[in-house]
Amino acid sequence: MVKYKIYFVFLLCFVLFGCRKNESASGGKASISGFVEFTGIINGIYVSNAHISRNTVVYIKYDATTFPGTDVSQYDSQQNVDSKGNFNFGLMFEGNYYLYATGDYIDGYGYSYAVSGGTQVNITTRKANLNYDIAVKP
Repeated sequence: MVKYKIYFVFLLCFVLFGCRKNESASGGKASISGFVEFTGIINGIYVSNAHISRNTVVYIKYDATTFPGTDVSQYDSQQNVDSKGNFNFGLMFEGNYYLYATGDYIDGYGYSYAVSGGTQVNITTRKANLNYDIAVKP
């Protein structure tokens, strides 16, 4: 009888302490992709859906429903956009995330303008492939 109690206690400990929540939010099957674009007025000229420079970075904050701020050290992961302004965070779990992009818009004359912006994302299904464009402004 004592033997079964020991097995039961061991099994109970294994079940209770063996399960952990994945704090990194990485390792799931969902993905968040999109495009960073600038739409606004620069020097009195309206610019629409303009490409941003390659050094633009998209930051992601796990378990966030509001803007975490401009301090990029508060974000959990990051990636540079490609030459067309695209980004993709793969292997995500269900949950709330905040995307924040910061970088430069370069006009046709070569002048550079610092831009930033963000959006909140909610993954509701396990294998979701979401597309969220991030609008940035000076």
